Amino acid sequence: MRIRPFRTADAPALSILFKQSVETLGTWQYSGEQVAAWARLTPSPKSLATRMADGRCCLIAVDETDEPLAFADVEADGHIGYFYAAPRAAGTGVAGLLYDALETWTRRHRIKRLYTEASEAAR
Repeated sequence: MRIRPFRTADAPALSILFKQSVETLGTWQYSGEQVAAWARLTPSPKSLATRMADGRCCLIAVDETDEPLAFADVEADGHIGYFYAAPRAAGTGVAGLLYDALETWTRRHRIKRLYTEASEAAR
């Protein structure tokens, strides 16, 4: 596993990863109705590519074949918008390593805090 920056060509796979994460991992903490509502918010590949090209940092944890395991982004003010892991990566420590990489990036860019609007389960 390694962590690398987002590439525009990653957008379709990250859209799928988002939906799979919500529909699989979301069921551990949320009702079927909540999961369905959340899954409807799956970003299109085009909207992901546009968002990730706006100057924010987007990092992707990938496996040995460069397939995404998890992704996260952080804006210039420290806001984390996306932080999702593929179901096959759950419990492997990938998310922790990805978060560490985001922290390293924010320190390097002298961002004083990280924050997000996430549920307690997600935190």
